[in-house]
Amino acid sequence: MRWDGKAAQFKLVMVSRSEMARIPDVPGISTEMKRMVRIKAIAIGLLACCSTLDLALAHSKIATSEPLEGAIEKPGLSEIKLGFSKPVRLMLVKVIDVASKTEIAVKLAPHTTYKMQFPLEIPPLGAGSYQVNWTAVAEDGHVMKGTLSFRVAT
Repeated sequence: MRWDGKAAQFKLVMVSRSEMARIPDVPGISTEMKRMVRIKAIAIGLLACCSTLDLALAHSKIATSEPLEGAIEKPGLSEIKLGFSKPVRLMLVKVIDVASKTEIAVKLAPHTTYKMQFPLEIPPLGAGSYQVNWTAVAEDGHVMKGTLSFRVAT
């Protein structure tokens, strides 16, 4: 890896062995010192790759819900709970009656802090199939969306 020197920014560039061997001779820099520079460059590159991988794996997922996906509930259900694997800000929740395509009102206060558990008040639900669409933002700024479907029995 090397610094390309353009626009005062660093770029990770793969460098071949022959290029590494061409590090210019600078008075006072030994072969051992050149070797240390190479090792540090490789270590920085590996660290950059690992930290990017960590960010990719760090996104929150829905961990629990009440009702569960595909559940059959008793009439009168008046609360939905969403639980996430990591703290998020829940931005939007829509509960939709699948048959009539109407949206059910959800009491969702604007969330200014990141949490893992969200109890949501809804009017008591009658018999039918329902879909919950949610949108949340993770602490790293990643926007996540998901769907939860369930039925209320007669």
